[in-house]
Amino acid sequence: MFMAIKSIPICLAVSIMFAMFGFSYQQAYRCRLPVGDSSYHLISATITGCSEKVCGHYNYRPQSLNMTFTPFTKSDTIKLVAEAYDDDDISENLIVEHDDFCSQEGVMCPIYPGGIYTVNIRFEVSSITSIYQVWSSFRLVGDDGQTVGCLRILSAREEYLPGKPTC
Repeated sequence: MFMAIKSIPICLAVSIMFAMFGFSYQQAYRCRLPVGDSSYHLISATITGCSEKVCGHYNYRPQSLNMTFTPFTKSDTIKLVAEAYDDDDISENLIVEHDDFCSQEGVMCPIYPGGIYTVNIRFEVSSITSIYQVWSSFRLVGDDGQTVGCLRILSAREEYLPGKPTC
Protein backbone atom coordinates (compact mmCIF):
# COMPACT_ATOMS: atom_id res chain seq x y z
CA MET A 1 0.00 0.00 0.00
CA PHE A 2 2.80 2.43 0.85
CA MET A 3 4.38 1.81 -2.56
CA ALA A 4 1.10 2.67 -4.29
CA ILE A 5 0.88 5.99 -2.47
CA LYS A 6 4.52 6.72 -3.21
CA SER A 7 4.04 6.15 -6.93
CA ILE A 8 1.07 8.53 -7.41
CA PRO A 9 2.03 11.04 -10.12
CA ILE A 10 2.60 14.54 -8.79
CA CYS A 11 -0.06 15.98 -11.16
CA LEU A 12 -2.71 13.74 -9.63
CA ALA A 13 -1.66 14.68 -6.10
CA VAL A 14 -1.77 18.40 -6.94
CA SER A 15 -5.18 18.00 -8.64
CA ILE A 16 -6.56 16.28 -5.55
CA MET A 17 -5.21 19.07 -3.31
CA PHE A 18 -6.81 21.76 -5.51
CA ALA A 19 -10.14 19.88 -5.45
CA MET A 20 -9.97 19.61 -1.65
CA PHE A 21 -9.43 23.35 -1.23
CA GLY A 22 -12.08 24.33 -3.77
CA PHE A 23 -9.71 26.10 -6.17
CA SER A 24 -10.84 26.47 -9.78
CA TYR A 25 -10.59 28.77 -12.76
CA GLN A 26 -13.98 30.19 -11.84
CA GLN A 27 -14.70 32.94 -9.36
CA ALA A 28 -17.34 30.89 -7.47
CA TYR A 29 -16.22 28.81 -4.49
CA ARG A 30 -17.85 26.38 -2.11
CA CYS A 31 -18.01 27.57 1.48
CA ARG A 32 -15.69 25.34 3.47
CA LEU A 33 -16.40 23.71 6.82
CA PRO A 34 -14.37 21.17 8.80
CA VAL A 35 -15.03 17.55 7.84
CA GLY A 36 -18.15 16.34 9.64
CA ASP A 37 -19.49 19.86 10.29
CA SER A 38 -21.12 20.43 6.91
CA SER A 39 -24.90 20.23 6.95
CA TYR A 40 -25.29 20.18 3.15
CA HIS A 41 -23.77 19.06 -0.15
CA LEU A 42 -23.55 21.67 -2.93
CA ILE A 43 -24.39 19.89 -6.18
CA SER A 44 -24.14 22.77 -8.66
CA ALA A 45 -24.17 26.54 -8.97
CA THR A 46 -24.50 28.82 -11.99
CA ILE A 47 -24.29 32.62 -12.08
CA THR A 48 -25.46 34.86 -14.92
CA GLY A 49 -22.55 36.71 -16.49
CA CYS A 50 -20.04 34.10 -15.34
CA SER A 51 -18.17 31.59 -17.46
CA GLU A 52 -15.22 29.39 -16.63
CA LYS A 53 -12.73 32.19 -17.33
CA VAL A 54 -14.64 35.45 -16.74
CA CYS A 55 -17.14 36.55 -14.12
CA GLY A 56 -18.72 39.97 -14.53
CA HIS A 57 -19.63 40.37 -10.86
CA TYR A 58 -19.36 44.00 -9.82
CA ASN A 59 -20.98 47.38 -9.17
CA TYR A 60 -24.75 46.98 -8.74
CA ARG A 61 -25.04 44.74 -11.79
CA PRO A 62 -28.18 42.58 -11.44
CA GLN A 63 -27.40 38.86 -11.50
CA SER A 64 -29.04 35.51 -10.80
CA LEU A 65 -27.53 32.61 -8.92
CA ASN A 66 -29.01 29.12 -9.23
CA MET A 67 -27.89 26.75 -6.50
CA THR A 68 -28.73 23.04 -6.27
CA PHE A 69 -27.96 21.38 -2.95
CA THR A 70 -28.78 18.43 -0.72
CA PRO A 71 -29.33 19.24 2.99
CA PHE A 72 -28.29 16.73 5.64
CA THR A 73 -30.78 18.09 8.19
CA LYS A 74 -34.51 18.81 8.26
CA SER A 75 -35.59 22.44 8.35
CA ASP A 76 -39.05 24.02 8.31
CA THR A 77 -37.73 27.29 6.83
CA ILE A 78 -34.97 28.51 4.52
CA LYS A 79 -33.81 32.12 4.75
CA LEU A 80 -31.04 33.83 2.77
CA VAL A 81 -28.14 35.71 4.38
CA ALA A 82 -26.34 37.59 1.58
CA GLU A 83 -23.46 39.96 2.18
CA ALA A 84 -20.29 41.31 0.61
CA TYR A 85 -17.06 41.73 2.54
CA ASP A 86 -13.41 42.49 1.84
CA ASP A 87 -10.13 41.61 3.56
CA ASP A 88 -10.56 44.53 6.00
CA ASP A 89 -13.93 43.08 7.08
CA ILE A 90 -15.86 45.95 5.53
CA SER A 91 -19.23 44.38 4.93
CA GLU A 92 -22.67 45.25 3.66
CA ASN A 93 -25.87 43.35 2.97
CA LEU A 94 -26.60 42.61 -0.66
CA ILE A 95 -29.86 43.70 -2.23
CA VAL A 96 -31.84 40.53 -2.96
CA GLU A 97 -35.27 40.08 -4.47
CA HIS A 98 -36.55 38.01 -1.55
CA ASP A 99 -35.00 36.09 1.32
CA ASP A 100 -37.73 33.57 2.23
CA PHE A 101 -37.24 30.57 -0.06
CA CYS A 102 -40.20 28.60 1.25
CA SER A 103 -42.38 30.96 -0.79
CA GLN A 104 -40.31 30.44 -3.95
CA GLU A 105 -41.78 28.28 -6.71
CA GLY A 106 -40.17 24.85 -6.76
CA VAL A 107 -39.02 24.92 -3.12
CA MET A 108 -41.27 22.96 -0.81
CA CYS A 109 -40.86 23.51 2.91
CA PRO A 110 -40.02 21.82 5.11
CA ILE A 111 -36.86 20.50 3.48
CA TYR A 112 -35.72 16.99 4.33
CA PRO A 113 -32.30 15.32 4.59
CA GLY A 114 -31.23 13.75 1.31
CA GLY A 115 -33.66 15.76 -0.84
CA ILE A 116 -32.38 17.72 -3.83
CA TYR A 117 -33.40 21.38 -3.86
CA THR A 118 -32.76 24.23 -6.29
CA VAL A 119 -33.11 27.91 -5.42
CA ASN A 120 -32.85 30.95 -7.66
CA ILE A 121 -31.33 34.04 -6.03
CA ARG A 122 -31.71 37.35 -7.87
CA PHE A 123 -29.50 40.09 -6.45
CA GLU A 124 -27.59 43.29 -7.17
CA VAL A 125 -23.83 43.20 -6.75
CA SER A 126 -22.41 45.34 -3.96
CA SER A 127 -21.22 48.87 -4.77
CA ILE A 128 -18.05 48.32 -2.71
CA THR A 129 -16.73 46.30 -5.67
CA SER A 130 -15.96 49.65 -7.32
CA ILE A 131 -13.26 50.16 -4.66
CA TYR A 132 -12.31 46.73 -3.24
CA GLN A 133 -11.83 43.11 -4.21
CA VAL A 134 -14.66 41.43 -2.30
CA TRP A 135 -16.35 38.14 -1.59
CA SER A 136 -20.11 37.97 -1.99
CA SER A 137 -21.43 35.30 0.34
CA PHE A 138 -24.81 33.57 -0.08
CA ARG A 139 -25.83 31.36 2.86
CA LEU A 140 -29.11 29.49 3.03
CA VAL A 141 -29.96 29.21 6.71
CA GLY A 142 -32.38 26.75 8.32
CA ASP A 143 -34.40 26.82 11.54
CA ASP A 144 -31.61 26.96 14.11
CA GLY A 145 -29.24 29.14 12.10
CA GLN A 146 -27.65 26.06 10.55
CA THR A 147 -26.28 26.53 7.01
CA VAL A 148 -28.08 24.26 4.53
CA GLY A 149 -26.40 25.71 1.41
CA CYS A 150 -23.61 28.21 0.78
CA LEU A 151 -21.59 29.77 -2.05
CA ARG A 152 -19.05 32.61 -2.23
CA ILE A 153 -18.38 34.65 -5.38
CA LEU A 154 -15.17 36.60 -5.93
CA SER A 155 -15.58 40.16 -7.26
CA ALA A 156 -13.25 42.77 -8.69
CA ARG A 157 -13.37 46.31 -9.98
CA GLU A 158 -14.57 46.36 -13.58
CA GLU A 159 -11.17 47.09 -15.12
CA TYR A 160 -9.25 44.52 -13.01
CA LEU A 161 -9.02 40.76 -12.82
CA PRO A 162 -10.27 39.30 -9.52
CA GLY A 163 -7.75 38.51 -6.82
CA LYS A 164 -8.57 36.64 -3.64
CA PRO A 165 -9.01 38.84 -0.57
CA THR A 166 -7.24 37.46 2.48
CA CYS A 167 -10.45 37.05 4.48
